[in-house]
Amino acid sequence: MAIQVSGTEVISNAKTLKNITLMGVPIGADAARPSSPLTGSLFFNTGNSADAYLEFYSGSAWTALTSNS
Repeated sequence: MAIQVSGTEVISNAKTLKNITLMGVPIGADAARPSSPLTGSLFFNTGNSADAYLEFYSGSAWTALTSNS
C-alpha cells in the first residue's frame, strides 16, 4: 500500500494490519539521515541510544518531535 500526499507518493512500504495502516521509519545516527529529504520526512535518530528520538524535516532543518507532557 502506498500513501500519497497531494498526489505524490511519500510512503511506498505502508502495511495494513486489522484496518490499521503502519509505516516504516528510517532509523540511524545523524550521518544516516537522507541527503535530500522532503519536507515532512520522518527519521528515528539513534545517535545517542540513551536518548533516541523521532524527528521530522521542516524544509530547512531536522527537528525533534517532543511531548508536551
